[in-house]
Amino acid sequence: MLALVEAFHGRTHRPALISDSCSGKYEKNLASFRERDNVIFVPNNDLSSLRQAFERAEEEGFFIELMAMEPVMGEGNPGLCVTREFYDFGEIPMHTTWKHAHSRLNSSRIGGQGCLSIVDYEGFQDCLVPGMETWSKALNAGQYPLSVVGLSDRAAELYVVGIYGNTMTTNPRALETAISTLDRVTPDLRKNIKDRGEEFVSKLRDLSQELPGTITEVQGTGYCYVLNSIRKSFQ
Repeated sequence: MLALVEAFHGRTHRPALISDSCSGKYEKNLASFRERDNVIFVPNNDLSSLRQAFERAEEEGFFIELMAMEPVMGEGNPGLCVTREFYDFGEIPMHTTWKHAHSRLNSSRIGGQGCLSIVDYEGFQDCLVPGMETWSKALNAGQYPLSVVGLSDRAAELYVVGIYGNTMTTNPRALETAISTLDRVTPDLRKNIKDRGEEFVSKLRDLSQELPGTITEVQGTGYCYVLNSIRKSFQ
């Protein structure tokens, strides 16, 4: 599998394997996570590292079954948005040049721009759709446990009904909440999320100029943004 440095996809076994943001804690405390050799991590938006990962697979003769990414990173590096160039480079070679990866998994739990899918993001409307895309907090309004998996036509042809499920699948109240959430996400709301997010990040950067030496990084996309500071500066 191929995943991104600082990514977070979940804490159950397979999602945890591709979650670099918490891999140190797992490797320290769980023997099953030590000496893993089935995951390659590359830095987000680093085209050179991504190319090298595919070239390594060709040279060493192994198959990359999945490439996982977050359109907007959450826990690991909040607010960092994937670039169109990086997305396209990862999508096209997997199915053409290198013939790798049955599917791309986009983990859209956060939904930083108020969009349902990466193909709704500004500048991504004409990109190739991911093989699979998952949603959770972006749909359930933080109210009820809900996870949704969207499949492209290609992935849907491979899916076998009955091989996936959990106790919360098709929770009626959660589905009602998701429908209500989608009904409220209008073009005006998405624009407001984008505009206010840009305003917030701009003001945080102004703050970093007012407090030199205390703030090390400001970044964000939509309503998902982060300010990193030096703790001792505020003590």
